Amino acid sequence: MQNDLQIWQLIWQASLMVKGVMAILMVASFASWLIIFRKRQILSKSEKDADTFEERFWSGTDLTALHDGITGAHRVTRGMERIFDAGFSEFLRMRQQGRIGANAMVEGAQRSMRMALKDAGVAPDAIDYVNAHGTSTPVGDVAESDAIAAVFGVNERALALLLSGVCAAFAGVAGLCLALSYTLAPSQIYAWIGVVFAAVMIGGLGNPLGTLIAGIVIGVSEALTMALTAPAWAPLVSFSLLIIVLLVRARDL
Repeated sequence: MQNDLQIWQLIWQASLMVKGVMAILMVASFASWLIIFRKRQILSKSEKDADTFEERFWSGTDLTALHDGITGAHRVTRGMERIFDAGFSEFLRMRQQGRIGANAMVEGAQRSMRMALKDAGVAPDAIDYVNAHGTSTPVGDVAESDAIAAVFGVNERALALLLSGVCAAFAGVAGLCLALSYTLAPSQIYAWIGVVFAAVMIGGLGNPLGTLIAGIVIGVSEALTMALTAPAWAPLVSFSLLIIVLLVRARDL
């Protein structure tokens, strides 16, 4: 207690200059602690926002929707959001100018997946399932498939040969079942090729569901034609539908 009194007495009895210096030091110390706590608060909030954004980014959400949500309503972006905003804006600008090719997209996807595997400390062989839903565009789907095959060691050529063989086998079984049910002659192959061609063109190239629906429509139409008129008029139905579709979609071809 006596020592405390002596300290306060020394301060009280000090000159004005000493008291001024001590007051400045106390104010500076108080201000320093305020800055420390404020910076700590900012860093904690930034870390939390970064974790939240990273969780949304890697959740598989659509990047365009994520970018619109970040930049919408004149919102001010910070941290990782600002980095993503700058990068994605540049990506959109380059895509509009046609400067992004399939190879660049494949390399970018490969780099992203390899970085993710490296950060997680997981080998590609340990991954059993990849949720691939990309941009749902023809170019994006091809780039995504090629990138996944390159990163995870998928033999595309062997897989393509296997898939072609399986599809050919199923087609052979279907032809055998058809031959057991109907009387077919070699010359009828031209009529079947015409119907298949019409179904593929009407449904759309590369669109299995559209081809299936087109085949059902052609089959029902030909059946109704044979029942109401004569069997000889049945092939005319598929080619008439094909001509109508080609006329309507001439600009898209």
